[in-house]
Amino acid sequence: MAGQVLDATQDHVRALAIARALDEESTADDHAEFLSACWRVVNAERASDPLTRDLRRMLVNGIEDAATLQLATDFGAALEQSTDALLRTGYALRTLILARAGVSRQGGRA
Repeated sequence: MAGQVLDATQDHVRALAIARALDEESTADDHAEFLSACWRVVNAERASDPLTRDLRRMLVNGIEDAATLQLATDFGAALEQSTDALLRTGYALRTLILARAGVSRQGGRA
C-alpha cells in the first residue's frame, strides 16, 4: 500500500512539473503526458481502497495487541487519506490546466 502511495505521489509531482511548463507552444505529447500522469494518480487512489480493506482484514486476523492494531489501522487509514488528497489536488490541477488551454469540462473549447 505504501508503494501505491509513493507511486501516486511521484506521478503527482510529475504532473506538477509538466503543468508548470505547459503553455501555448506545448505539444499534444506534452498535454498527453500531463493527463497520463493525472490518470495514474486516479488509478492509484482507486487501487488503494481495496488495499485498505485487505490491510484491515489482515491486521484483524494477525494482530492481537489492541494498541498495535489501532496504530497499524490508523497508519493504513492515513495512507489511504493521502491518496484521496492527491486525487482531489490532481483534479483541481487538471481543471486549471484544461481551463488555461481553453477546454471546458464537457470536452469542448471554452
